[in-house]
Amino acid sequence: MILLHRRALLLSAEQIKRFPADHWMTAQLIRLTGDDAARVRLQVALTLGLFDTAEVRDSLAALARRDAADAWIVNAVLSSSAELAPRLFVEMLAEPSLLAEAKNLPLLRQLATVTGVRNKTEELTAAGARFASLPEDVRSSGVVDELLLSLDEGLRRAGTRLTDVWQDTAGQIILTEQIQAALVVARDTTQSIDDRLRAVRLIGCGELAIAREPLSSLLTTQEPPEMQTLAIRTLAGFQDEETAGELLTIFPASTPAVQYEIIEAIANHPQRIPALFEAIASGNVSAAQITPIRRTLLLNHADEKLRKRAQQLLAADRETPRRQVIEQYQPATTLAGETLRGRAIFVRECAACHRIGDAGVEVGPSLITVKHRTASELLTQILDPNREVGPNYMQFAVALNNGQVLAGMIAEESPSSLTLKQAENRQEVILRENVAEIKATGVSLMPEGLEKKVTPAEMADLLAFLRGD
Repeated sequence: MILLHRRALLLSAEQIKRFPADHWMTAQLIRLTGDDAARVRLQVALTLGLFDTAEVRDSLAALARRDAADAWIVNAVLSSSAELAPRLFVEMLAEPSLLAEAKNLPLLRQLATVTGVRNKTEELTAAGARFASLPEDVRSSGVVDELLLSLDEGLRRAGTRLTDVWQDTAGQIILTEQIQAALVVARDTTQSIDDRLRAVRLIGCGELAIAREPLSSLLTTQEPPEMQTLAIRTLAGFQDEETAGELLTIFPASTPAVQYEIIEAIANHPQRIPALFEAIASGNVSAAQITPIRRTLLLNHADEKLRKRAQQLLAADRETPRRQVIEQYQPATTLAGETLRGRAIFVRECAACHRIGDAGVEVGPSLITVKHRTASELLTQILDPNREVGPNYMQFAVALNNGQVLAGMIAEESPSSLTLKQAENRQEVILRENVAEIKATGVSLMPEGLEKKVTPAEMADLLAFLRGD
């Protein structure tokens, strides 16, 4: 029966295209919005999109409410009427009981986003007035924050922000009140992490002058990594140049995940890139910490000045202090190495942090893929280990409140602790509350200076073993 209904609806759609004024058929379609089968209601929602009458819009609104938890039907309803979303959004805001039902939240979020994308003054003003009239218990429930965030997201897609379109309206009052409450929640460590993260996002809907200080206060190692990274993304969302300098100031004392976010937050905005280049040139940020994808984007930047500066700082053949040593050992790339002797050198010099087969300990990166690299590429990576260092293999110094200083890679992070990994796979878990300071050394756990222990002939043997020759 369901299949027959769906086929009939498809045939109806074809007939409607030829006879759009068939009111009898419209009435029958509207009646089917109450069908027990979700598949039928889905097809009805799509078919009703061929009409544009008040009666049809009312029926679609009722269907969206009934199936608020069904994403397919909701999408079908909203695609059938461009005018429906803002109207239904305002209507549902007028019924606080609907906001209290969790099943309605996905629909309300989508209605808010679509209303924002449309960016029509009268619709946004009406929504703001409805928000302002909500009871105090509804405002403090968290639902209002979620809807304000969705509305702001839609407006950002349209090229503006909620705080701008609600200037001098009732909506601005409610937005200001919610942001003021969020400023308290964001810094309250007794609140749940989800509530604090939502508060940070809401702070980003306001003005930078209000947001900068509370967001900056979250950029400490005592905060969970997700709080720090969201604070960085939120700060980066404001189009200003001062943020780059502020983020680069905390860069050395940040963990790998946070450092990655800082680099991305700066590199995503052309006006901030010169500050990143200056930090690389001065040594505050290691060129090795720029990911391969970001490196490629910077080396091919549309701005000629930025592109040339990137080539000076990031190109594979750039000058480094180890270049002379690499040139001295280039003969090792053409010598015929002996694999068994190379294995012995690997066990002697490399096995404390690397593993191949049954030899060594897996602390550093996997060496499985090195077989596909040229001898010259391997030589460079061995003798200049700081040229390219993945964020997870950078060495950090962690100062504790008791004066002890530990060093190693930050292998894991949780909201309450860090795990340091050291040579021979020694690991130490450190509580965040015991951390006084974290500082990136800018160098890999793998030390420089292997040339002092290995001759060019032995290097040829080591290369042969690593490449499986």
